[in-house]
Amino acid sequence: MYMCCISIIQFKQHANLQKQLIDTGDVRIVFACNSDGFLGNGCDTEKLLKAHSYPGRNTLGRSLMRLRWQLQQQVLLYQHQILLIIAVCTKIMFSSLVKKAQIVSKKFTQCKT
Repeated sequence: MYMCCISIIQFKQHANLQKQLIDTGDVRIVFACNSDGFLGNGCDTEKLLKAHSYPGRNTLGRSLMRLRWQLQQQVLLYQHQILLIIAVCTKIMFSSLVKKAQIVSKKFTQCKT
């Protein structure tokens, strides 16, 4: 189990690893290891590709998929926050432009009369 924790800590500390993990999308992550049925799938890659199932628990793969989901949620939250900031800035700029246009319009109207 310590191996899972160490791997997750590595992913949390390195942005390039996080990006690579996020870039895997929603595919199933399997640690193919025929000598470890707890962290890995308990069989080698060739058997995994043929059988599409495995006897091991794949704890490391499941932990990485859970971490990937958490990272994806953080990215979505960050994107949402950026959109809110842009919306607020746009509203402020627009209202400022409207006020300036009203001032110019009043001055123009006063000059005509």
